[in-house]
Amino acid sequence: MSVYNIGTLTLTSGSTIASGYGTFWNANASIGNLIMKRGASVAWSIAGVVTDTQLNLNTTYPGPTESGLVYDLIRDFTINANLPKPMGSDRSDWPMIWADDLDKMDAWSLGWNQTPFTCTYSIPSGFSASGDRTSLFSEDIKLKIVHGGGISVCTIDSSTYSGGSTVVYVDTNDLQTPISTVYHSLMTVASSVYGALPDTIKVRSKNIDPSTTGWGEAEEGIIWFNKTDKEFRGWNGTDIVMLG
Repeated sequence: MSVYNIGTLTLTSGSTIASGYGTFWNANASIGNLIMKRGASVAWSIAGVVTDTQLNLNTTYPGPTESGLVYDLIRDFTINANLPKPMGSDRSDWPMIWADDLDKMDAWSLGWNQTPFTCTYSIPSGFSASGDRTSLFSEDIKLKIVHGGGISVCTIDSSTYSGGSTVVYVDTNDLQTPISTVYHSLMTVASSVYGALPDTIKVRSKNIDPSTTGWGEAEEGIIWFNKTDKEFRGWNGTDIVMLG
């Protein structure tokens, strides 16, 4: 789908209305898309598509009224974190989009980041999220959950997808309705990476099948991951040993 930029944009100071000229936003814009002036460093989220030539923004435009602007409407996002995806047609603007994505990923990996979709109370030891979120809510990932009983910092035990939603089970039993915010951390993702590994793992150009009893040709500096017991192993020069 990429970026849409047909026509021109008018932004009015202190208003949440974005007006277009020669635009066809009914068929090309959706709630949650981002719109920005070409070359600007700030984007606004679309809160509503009114007509082909009018959008409602999520916040008021703080700058002076401007018309006839070249703009970009960003419509492609990653599935889980909802990060804008730079495309080839973004021209000179993709470095800014990519830099913003990197800032979000950096904050996410080094701390807590709010999960960008609605999570609801399920049971005292779990909650539900819309869609298939099993790849995001993997085993051993740490969460900080703001709920009716306070704030719980916990670890994911498991997650299952069924009937259009994902139920996430955590190692606490004190969750209460409502759940207002779920903060997600990638600090422990390494311990659960096995969930995404294929049956044959390629490490430094060596294909190792962990379902077999033999580990293949051992070599110092090569690390294997055993999906059966979920342990890493390495060669110490004499034997294959577990890495702890």
